[in-house]
Amino acid sequence: MHDSNTEDNFLSQEAIHQLKQIVGDQNLNTESIFLQDWCNNTLGSFREIVGVIYPENIEQIKSILKICNELNILFYAISSGKNWGYGGASPVENNVLILDLSKMNKILEFNEDLHYVTVEPGVTQQDLYNYMKKNNYHFMVPTTGAGPDVSLLGNAVERGYGITPHEDHFGSLLSLKAILPNGEIYNSSLAELGGFSVDKIFKWNIGPYLDGIFTQSNLGIVVEVTIALVPTPKSVTQFVVFLDEENFESGIVAVKNIKTKLNGIVGGVNLMNKRRLLAMIETDWSQDKASEEIHVIEFAKKQDLPDWAMAGALYGENEVIGAAKKIIKKECGKISNKIVFLNKKKYELAQLALKVLPLTNLKKMLDNAGRALEVLEGTPSKVALPLSYLKNKKG
Repeated sequence: MHDSNTEDNFLSQEAIHQLKQIVGDQNLNTESIFLQDWCNNTLGSFREIVGVIYPENIEQIKSILKICNELNILFYAISSGKNWGYGGASPVENNVLILDLSKMNKILEFNEDLHYVTVEPGVTQQDLYNYMKKNNYHFMVPTTGAGPDVSLLGNAVERGYGITPHEDHFGSLLSLKAILPNGEIYNSSLAELGGFSVDKIFKWNIGPYLDGIFTQSNLGIVVEVTIALVPTPKSVTQFVVFLDEENFESGIVAVKNIKTKLNGIVGGVNLMNKRRLLAMIETDWSQDKASEEIHVIEFAKKQDLPDWAMAGALYGENEVIGAAKKIIKKECGKISNKIVFLNKKKYELAQLALKVLPLTNLKKMLDNAGRALEVLEGTPSKVALPLSYLKNKKG
């Protein structure tokens, strides 16, 4: 059942008045010009938005939900709305009030001894990186290809995936707090029993595990999560294995073997085709040509790119990395004629060499390899975002 608040594609003056009393004039926008950008999304579909409201704390959210329930206003909550590859800011229904939680951007707790951080929805990968740099904390940000502006909370509750050691981002979510549709607060079970510290170090709590029902769902608004962090290892070494098309299936088997034999040493492993590789290194083309296979082949040949590349990173002490490299060479030596290992020291030496021999293409590839290495080290980067503009028209 819907009333005029949603059917006529606008909020009533009464609704606007009540909502502004909660968040202030500056934190509610119903102007049609402003809302135009919110109506579009990366899928090419269109959604009617009746307004965007920016709560700054839990009490404001509870009050907003009370009004929405009383006036029958559809609402949809986002963290940053930039979790590219999983979702954006676009709701699943038309005529919806967006609750943008980006102003709830506090890092509530950072525990250096127990390796966890508690954050609000608006805390991004870049925010956490800056915070740790400022306070001289040596931990890795759980980076993703979606870039620096992605909400840590949003990616975790979408069950996101990365390529640093904690590759399963929901797996590293230890506890959460959510607001139910009726305004009540849900806490992980140990916190409900008063164990507000214990619940942040033991994911499974006691009794039936319920935290998961708030992931990829609309059963509540998650307003706080605690995630486990990985200390920065002694050494991080990127590996890239070049593969021809005929060796692709063997490459998948090699990934399985590497993940099995080097469990805890290797993070996530990406298998990238020519388009994926080109997106990171090639800018010299028009968007009209970007999706045409003939131009992809042409540019890939110019850059001497393989059909596929297997890429990941090794984490640990130097001696461990040395042994792990031998295993990768053994697993991939028969299916690849080119295996590259790159760490920060080698990258810096290569940069010095290119100052003497300024080869443009090689410099471009090295720059992108360096940015990819930063992501593997837990530094947020936009290196993967150009892939969004390189889709194939055939699907």
